[in-house]
Amino acid sequence: MTESTQAAAETTRSVERALRLLIVVAETATGVGLVDAARTVGLAPSTATRILRTLETTGFVERAADGTYVAGPQIVRLGARHAGEAPPSRSSTGSPSAPASRATSPCRSTRRRRPTCA
Repeated sequence: MTESTQAAAETTRSVERALRLLIVVAETATGVGLVDAARTVGLAPSTATRILRTLETTGFVERAADGTYVAGPQIVRLGARHAGEAPPSRSSTGSPSAPASRATSPCRSTRRRRPTCA
């Protein structure tokens, strides 16, 4: 395998790992802990941590007060669009707003429920 082919395979694997983790988080109504999420998708906790941090900084997952991961505002927005609902508003530039912090997000997550948007 050439270096470029190996790099492409590694990149694809990274995306697949991230998507598997995102699915586990999104399908868990009460949030999922790091170790459980990693075990579910067959990753080392250190690998899952790096991926979940990236998903968190991009708004696809959020950390609940108890440390579990829940679906973030970006995944909620995509779900709403897929379901035919109007997604949260866009910025004045016409592009989706940057991921909001917990304090300013129109979506909130609780330990017992999926995220809800105001």
